[in-house]
Amino acid sequence: MADNFGLKIGVEGEKEFKKALSDINSSMKVLGSEMKLVDSTFDKQDKSVAALTARNEVLNKNIEAQKQKVETLRSALENASTSFGENDRRTQAWQIQLNNAEAALNGMERELKQNNEGPALRPPPHGGKHAGERGNNPAHLAGGGVVPRNGGKCAVSRKTRPRRFASLPRLRDPPSRHGAGPESGGREEGS
Repeated sequence: MADNFGLKIGVEGEKEFKKALSDINSSMKVLGSEMKLVDSTFDKQDKSVAALTARNEVLNKNIEAQKQKVETLRSALENASTSFGENDRRTQAWQIQLNNAEAALNGMERELKQNNEGPALRPPPHGGKHAGERGNNPAHLAGGGVVPRNGGKCAVSRKTRPRRFASLPRLRDPPSRHGAGPESGGREEGS
């Protein structure tokens, strides 16, 4: 008779846990639609402060809901384990759901951490500007990174410059190794 009482409590408890999980899953569907709205508002690769802040707000709500789900699943697993035994299929089903919920929570927390470590939300080093905000320094425009000592003339050839700067005009052609370049007025070999 006592065994039937434990089974009855286990089944009734399982119904309550399923109802609680159903409520949590409904709220997570709403949060999922909020994330879709944020993603449609901003490009997926957009790393601006506004985009990351909007994603982080929804992610924080998602993480809180997922934590509630994990706690509910832990309680359900404990209840099923004491009511039905650890080897019962219902207990194992709760364990699988708990493992999947914890994995999803880990993924959400990792995504939030990556968003918070992104260049847009990090303060710039040494009080400087964020990446991409270099200003009008001619060395940056030419792709050098430092101002050359030769009066701003760039001695980098088109062959050694990065491709993205290949369309910029060269400031000065380097002299040919054979002394037959355009500066010397001679003809190049093989022409």
